Amino acid sequence: MRIVFDNIEDCFNGKKDWKGNRTCASPYFIHLSVQKNFSTPILKPEMMPAGTKPNNILFTLNDAYRIEHYSSRDADITGFNYIYPIGVHGAPEHWMNVNEESIFSGIDNKHLDKARKGEALLVIDNSLEGYHDANLFSFFNRECSSRSIPVENVVFITGNLNVHELKEDYERENNLKTITVIGYSHFEYDIYEESVKTEIVAPTWEEQFKYKTENLENIKTFNFLNRRPRDHRIWMYTNLHKHNLLKDSIVSMNKFTVGMDSPRRMGIETLSTKDQMEAAATLPVFYDDVPTYGTDESIPGTVFINRLNEQPMLDSWITVVSEAQFEDADKAAFLSEKVFKPIACSSPFIILGAKNSLKLLRDKHGYQTFDALIPEGYDTLNDVDRVNYITEHLKHFSSVSNKEKLEWFKHMRGVIEYNKMIFEYNSRLKPPVFFHYFMEFCKSTITLN
Repeated sequence: MRIVFDNIEDCFNGKKDWKGNRTCASPYFIHLSVQKNFSTPILKPEMMPAGTKPNNILFTLNDAYRIEHYSSRDADITGFNYIYPIGVHGAPEHWMNVNEESIFSGIDNKHLDKARKGEALLVIDNSLEGYHDANLFSFFNRECSSRSIPVENVVFITGNLNVHELKEDYERENNLKTITVIGYSHFEYDIYEESVKTEIVAPTWEEQFKYKTENLENIKTFNFLNRRPRDHRIWMYTNLHKHNLLKDSIVSMNKFTVGMDSPRRMGIETLSTKDQMEAAATLPVFYDDVPTYGTDESIPGTVFINRLNEQPMLDSWITVVSEAQFEDADKAAFLSEKVFKPIACSSPFIILGAKNSLKLLRDKHGYQTFDALIPEGYDTLNDVDRVNYITEHLKHFSSVSNKEKLEWFKHMRGVIEYNKMIFEYNSRLKPPVFFHYFMEFCKSTITLN
């Protein structure tokens, strides 16, 4: 697999600072590159194409797979086929605009020409987000058609793990072939890398148990950390306030305005204005008065993404993972950094996220979940029912004594430690999800090996 970069030092392609920093290095291929530290390259001369330099080879999985980096300035790129990846931030609407320049406008024509000839594979990597746009596949087909690029030579990587089903629906409904898609949870790798930094302390189960034993009467039932108010977060916070659960929790959330920010699409008729107003009056609330949990939108998003929040997890029994995507209508299944932080910090968790999030975590990533904490049928309920179901079970768990909670936590050791092993395996030792599929696709499409 040969990967070409305009800026090889930063593994970056396309226009920097495009549309307010909507471009970035491809997370998927950064993950591949970093694995060089944990694999030994095989430098068999007979395997190496003409012009290959040994220091370009990053790692190999076996004799069949080899990863190489090249600069687009290198004249050698004219002599072989390659992958050209572009990372993009934000929802698709921010980089696939119909009436403005699209992400394809930032690709040099020499790469577009190679893609037209079937000599390059263009990869648009949006794996930092899990949003879906109804016009997504139409956009790609339109761009490919207008630029005379076969759809087979474009790949879209996204954090939305439902993307394969959405592609099938589009092709069936339109009787039209579209681009290749890959659903990939990059934040699993990102949070693992954060958790093993020397300055970060990600507690083990033993450290969690010791801390909770020594501070038993001060441990809260759950933590529920938020920044930006979203419909489902407002709904949950209102529920917690209504049922007097905030006093036994660690919570952060920015202020919302009733009637403007409050839930509009989630059965609002069942959430009274009075309850919302009373809840809103308690906001904003920060964890331990830390400013970065506040309302300053100028603070870079990485400040929040890269924090493991280990102390709130030590000081509580359960982490309520507050995902960005929730509603069934969004057609998204996104596992962000938020779900991998409690795994890193040995904290049991409940996911306030999209339907079937637990199923994806188990089936696609190999983790175990916490059915002993809360019956996980909530994972398949409709959006409003999921919020209310989780609230009811938090009420129940809150009523249990801390001694009983400690005993329960003790019994969760096997699940917690198993998940830590899977976490390391998936992030450090196993190639990114769909890698083998991707390699086979590459070989059959543009003969990259």
